Amino acid sequence: MRLAHVLVCHTTNPSRCLESIEGDVHDPWYVFLHSDDKQVESVVLEDRKRRKSIVFSYKHNRGLAKSWNDAVYKAMKDDCDAVLFLNDDLFFYPNGYTLFRDEIARVLAEKAPLAYITLRGMETGESAQAGQVHPQGFACCAVPRETFECIGYFDEMFAPAYFEDADYLRRGFLSGMDVHTDMRVLAEHARSSTIRNMSAEQRAEWEQSFKKNMAYFREKWGGDSMTTAVFKHPFNCADISLKIDYANRAIRHRSIAAS
Repeated sequence: MRLAHVLVCHTTNPSRCLESIEGDVHDPWYVFLHSDDKQVESVVLEDRKRRKSIVFSYKHNRGLAKSWNDAVYKAMKDDCDAVLFLNDDLFFYPNGYTLFRDEIARVLAEKAPLAYITLRGMETGESAQAGQVHPQGFACCAVPRETFECIGYFDEMFAPAYFEDADYLRRGFLSGMDVHTDMRVLAEHARSSTIRNMSAEQRAEWEQSFKKNMAYFREKWGGDSMTTAVFKHPFNCADISLKIDYANRAIRHRSIAAS
């Protein structure tokens, strides 16, 4: 199994995440720097010596969906079987990465038509979920090549972050995607650490973008979340495909149907 790893770094030190991941150093690694934090950059560049990762040093928050899309596009060109998305504030327990990787390989071997593979993790930090065990979603999940070929890419209209994952899962579920959750607690996640590290000005900007993205999700799916979404097609329009091609990843898809 050729597994691409994608890590987008903001201001959280990713050393615990990187140190917790054993495995084949020949697997592709795509790391995106979304801030100019010198400590984060130093950790990533030092780790690059071991993994031979490809580091994209943008040093500003260009948008999570945009970097995820660039990584997926490259992973498909590199003939990867699946893409593993990782949060910089998550780390695996001892042997947790190896166990999860084996689970990904098992699901791929079953050749399910569409799949999404995640795990359960212990929530820590200062979030409201601290001390609880939850599925980690796109904080730690693998998406097989066949799923991307069916559903396509992330909607870059969700920027700089939040709701791009919910939109992808909504499109996946409506396309018949199966969810595989490894029920073992294999990782720990200090959820929302990036937000906690923000300045007051950055926090205000984040709140505005969160509201904007929620409004866009509501317009697109008729609800504020995965659990309240009701539309079976984007913007409740049957003429708009659930699949987003790479060329259309940053286009407001409602306008396509209207034109």
